[in-house]
Amino acid sequence: MNISKSKVLVIGGSSGLGLGIAKECVLNKAKVIIASRSEEKLQKATLEIGTSTQYQVVDISLKQSILYLFQKTGAIDHLVITSGFVTGKPFDDLSESDAREDFEINFWGKFNVSKIAAEHIKSGGSITYISGAFAKKPNPDVFITSS
Repeated sequence: MNISKSKVLVIGGSSGLGLGIAKECVLNKAKVIIASRSEEKLQKATLEIGTSTQYQVVDISLKQSILYLFQKTGAIDHLVITSGFVTGKPFDDLSESDAREDFEINFWGKFNVSKIAAEHIKSGGSITYISGAFAKKPNPDVFITSS
């Protein structure tokens, strides 16, 4: 797929796979916006990526934060979602509160981002979900929605 001149939003773009994807998109001449919860990490990532990369702070567990993100970014061509939350506790030590927080971000957050994004993605655009390493090599201390 040729993404030259496309506007790409990478949620979770301040580190890890998301940062790598954002860098690759810039190399392919896309206009890139990265988003995550940490403004400090976003600022560092933007400097690392260079060019005219922009960033927006978003907490995908909060619908209002997602709505604000799309008010700021406007129409996009492609959305990549790499963000997630890892509880990192053995199942026996996991509280209901931990599990609900995990599910709130890893299921409902991505669901709400996708629903809201659908109204802002140009014809022929895409939504891509990145699951990360746990999809191939599960970790016994990671709750099910993280994989």
